[in-house]
Amino acid sequence: MSFSNRFFLFGPFSLFVVLAAGVMIYWWVAATALSKNLDALNGREIAPGVHLHFAAKRIGGFPFRLDTTFEDFALSAEGAHGPVVWHTNAFASHRLTYASDVTIFEATGPQDIAWTGESGRPRSFRFTPGALRASAVVADAKLERFDLDAISFVSAKFAAGRAQFHLRRDPVYDALDLVVDLQSVRFAGDAAAGFAHGLAHARIEGRLAPAQPFAALLAGKAELMDALDTWRDRQGGFKVDEAAAFWGKCQATSAGAVTLDDAHRLAGSLAFSLLNCDALDREAAGITVPPRAHRAIVSVLAGIAAKEPADKSGALPVTVVFKDGLVFVGPGKALGTPYTFEPVGFLHALY
Repeated sequence: MSFSNRFFLFGPFSLFVVLAAGVMIYWWVAATALSKNLDALNGREIAPGVHLHFAAKRIGGFPFRLDTTFEDFALSAEGAHGPVVWHTNAFASHRLTYASDVTIFEATGPQDIAWTGESGRPRSFRFTPGALRASAVVADAKLERFDLDAISFVSAKFAAGRAQFHLRRDPVYDALDLVVDLQSVRFAGDAAAGFAHGLAHARIEGRLAPAQPFAALLAGKAELMDALDTWRDRQGGFKVDEAAAFWGKCQATSAGAVTLDDAHRLAGSLAFSLLNCDALDREAAGITVPPRAHRAIVSVLAGIAAKEPADKSGALPVTVVFKDGLVFVGPGKALGTPYTFEPVGFLHALY
């Protein structure tokens, strides 16, 4: 066999071996660096006010992924009255060794969130998802987009067939695009009054502007509460492009704007249009135990429908107002006399 023939036989094989060795070495170096970095961060502050803890970890995914699985995983962040802690027994992150700008997260089993309430008492919320996944896109060391998706979400307070949260930096405006989407929602307790079969769908979509006050937060260099305070000082607001809820045959769609008041509670109003809500009186009649300290929202809507005429499109105009720590509902007119706006819920400080 001539030299040229041997080259064409062994040359491609040698090249493959060199490339394979390079991939293996690169993965080993990346995995080792990641492992050391995680060990150094365990139990420490990974961003202002945010601490990471895990009992054990394992890195796999050879040769093209870095898959990190954690046991007894927890993240804590400073809240208004103390730390807010999220804990899960099993958590994992995934990213490609050659594309570190996108990271996928997933968690299984019961999820526990604990915090301290305004009264100083410890509070907690436990939910169990059928599947819980999230993804983060980072560019220039700043979070560009975050998506969270929970399927078959179950808790003692409410349940949902699917719950989604999406946040991204708007490519055109100085704003953060925000979407919250819930499907097949079921309530328990006071929130169930008038919604015996829950909500088929609920969605909020809008823009948080300006986005610049959140730049340091998205870069992991500021706390959430500091970013929110800066945003409030710059007359920040959340423009609601769409807020919609569907239950039975009823469709409630809305637009408006909200912000935070001096006590860090929602403030503003949303103008709703209600279509196909002929059964409001029957739904209100089925409320046997009304919520404490206020009327059920369905009862208030039924009262408005009995007194106020529909608009030209056949929809019932309704206004929801967030003011002074209360949620008010009234006819599609400005808040004030002689129109009656009734409280239907309480507003707690966000921080």
